[in-house]
Amino acid sequence: MNEEDIENEDLSRHSEAEEDPEFVAEEDLEENVLPKLKKLRGELKACQADKQEYLTLAQRSRADYINLQQSVEKGREDVLKFAKADLLKELIGLAESFEAALSADRQGLGAESQTVADNWRKGVESIYAQLQGIFDQNGVSEINPGVGEEFSPVEHDAMMAVPTDDEAKDGTVAAVVQKGYRLHERILRPAKVHVANFNK
Repeated sequence: MNEEDIENEDLSRHSEAEEDPEFVAEEDLEENVLPKLKKLRGELKACQADKQEYLTLAQRSRADYINLQQSVEKGREDVLKFAKADLLKELIGLAESFEAALSADRQGLGAESQTVADNWRKGVESIYAQLQGIFDQNGVSEINPGVGEEFSPVEHDAMMAVPTDDEAKDGTVAAVVQKGYRLHERILRPAKVHVANFNK
């Protein structure tokens, strides 16, 4: 290769460098490209960190939304479940009136009056059974603690403390004054009870 060819090759390289903006001479590589490459790598890491942060945020938002949906659905179910609570509380009084009528003493009535009383009783029992059916269909159940059962401040309303000499009976139900009622797991009315109180 002669001197003229070498000169033409240098000119050719120089013109290529001017035409191609990405063309970098070897001597410029370390000075220009490496710092740019480091800068681009830093920007890439920052973008990847941002992407991860946004992905995490999106996942949390989705989980929060699912939890909110479940909470709203549970609230809706509770509203439907307990919407009749006030009406059912009023029916409890009616049921207790029937119980009182059914437990009335019929002794001392004449034969004719006894027959009328028996027919009346059958009618009242039928109505009472229908009322109990309404309670069952709507999830109403009695709270009727037994004597000696542990007193529960959630289900029982202590009307009076009854002294007892038996320490084992302390804090138990001594007598039931009035039954209580619950609607599903919610207390409509606690049972009114007397509570045994041990005196040393």
